[in-house]
This record gives sequence, C-alpha cells and structure tokens, in this order.
Amino acid sequence: MNSVNTDRDPTAHAETNLIAQAIRQLSPDQIRRTVLYTSCEPCAMCAGKMYWAGIRSVVYGLSSEELAILAGPQFLVPCRDLFVRASEAVTVVGPILLDEARAVHVGFGTSQRPNQSLKLTEPAVDDLARAKQPVTIGQDLARAD
Repeated sequence: MNSVNTDRDPTAHAETNLIAQAIRQLSPDQIRRTVLYTSCEPCAMCAGKMYWAGIRSVVYGLSSEELAILAGPQFLVPCRDLFVRASEAVTVVGPILLDEARAVHVGFGTSQRPNQSLKLTEPAVDDLARAKQPVTIGQDLARAD
C-alpha cells in the first residue's frame, strides 16, 4: 500500500513498501522468481529498489507518461530506460488495462488519494514463459492513503 501521506514519507510508495515486506519474508531465490504487478509504472526509486532486491519481472498498468497527465511530471523516467542499463535483464510488461489503472489514480495530488493496487507473485515453474496464471505468495495491497 502507498503510505506516502499516512507515514509522511515521500519514499513510501506501494512498490517500495511491498518490496521491503518481501525482503523480510522471502528468500533471495523466491524474490528472484517473483513478478511485481502494479497499477502504475515503477518510478526510478521503485525500479532501483526492485532491481537491487532481485526482482526481475514487472507488469504495470498505467505508464509514467499517463500518470504525469494526472499527477504532474515529477522526475519522469520510464522504468525501461533504467532497466536497459542494468547488468541483468529485467522483464517489463506494460502498459496494460489502462482504464482500470487510470481509475485508481484519478485525484492523485488532491484530497482524493489513489487506491494503488499491487501484488508480488511467484510463478510456478516456467509459468511466466508460458503466460499462465502465477501463484500469489505476497498479499494484495490496496488501500487509499
């Protein structure tokens, strides 16, 4: 869950909070096999934390450019621009489900906060390659800030 406002911490994005939880609860091998699903393209900070934690796959709904239309251009760097420079490959899928992803971000930066939703999952053997449904090992995190 995004706790930027509740924690008064500008770095408490939903992705960083979930990754911190995964680091505490999962082995490095489990983390390496996970896929991060998020309603919005990870920002530079979240992409960095994801990479350094060992997560090598992300699926997102709303692109950073689309979020900038709703919330303003705040240090806009598409995650693909960062991951292409990494020494290990990162699979990036998105944007997808744009209407649904946009809906949870309407009102961002106003008194109406987004209800960002994300999951961390571990696919069964070869499921990611075969595009089958992954098995959830994290928790669904969806809460308005």
